Amino acid sequence: MAATATVKGISLPCPCCGETDASIKLSLASMDDFECEHCDATFSREDVESFISKWSKLLSWIDTAPAAE
Repeated sequence: MAATATVKGISLPCPCCGETDASIKLSLASMDDFECEHCDATFSREDVESFISKWSKLLSWIDTAPAAE
């Protein structure tokens, strides 16, 4: 019988469907592939990094924007 490990999940929204309580599976074989059990979308670590990069640009812009008066 193969040994298995249980890891506490981290609650994250799916970058494909936006479901806030999505169960995201990580492929332990590659550690770079994900699958959303809510919408069945598959995405890679690169997809997640791209998503974060795009939002980081917006957040940086907000930090430098003049305050509304």
